[in-house]
Amino acid sequence: MSVIFSIKLICHVTQHIRSVKKHANFETFSSLPTIRMDEYLPRFYKDILLFFDELKNQYGNKGHQDMILYDNKEILVEPKPFFFQEWFSKGIKMITDLLDNQGNILSFVDFKSKYHLRKTNFLHFYQVVSAIPHHLLVKANDIFWKRSWE
Repeated sequence: MSVIFSIKLICHVTQHIRSVKKHANFETFSSLPTIRMDEYLPRFYKDILLFFDELKNQYGNKGHQDMILYDNKEILVEPKPFFFQEWFSKGIKMITDLLDNQGNILSFVDFKSKYHLRKTNFLHFYQVVSAIPHHLLVKANDIFWKRSWE
């Protein structure tokens, strides 16, 4: 599923839920312990929500969302979040993907050869690396070492 499709889908679901909230009189439900939103949602949206719930339960919330490179509000290149299609298509999605087998940031030459990148230049690489805040690099390093011991 593409990132843009996912964002559009989530926006559409959110818009539909807002519409349901607007048209449903929730004050009449105030004495009930829970509100069953699924009674108001079309089957498609129920399936999407069940799918996301299944993913969340299966993989848990490991708190690594801030490790994602793309559209990360803390990693800004030319004062905005970035996205490089070539990196994404080669599986570079997390800060940990920029680390070598010792937990250090890869050099540009090693990075380019590890992922067989053709279009990436050193400026792109160093813009991203320098944009990653120190606390996220420390967290990425901790995650790297925890995975290496598993």
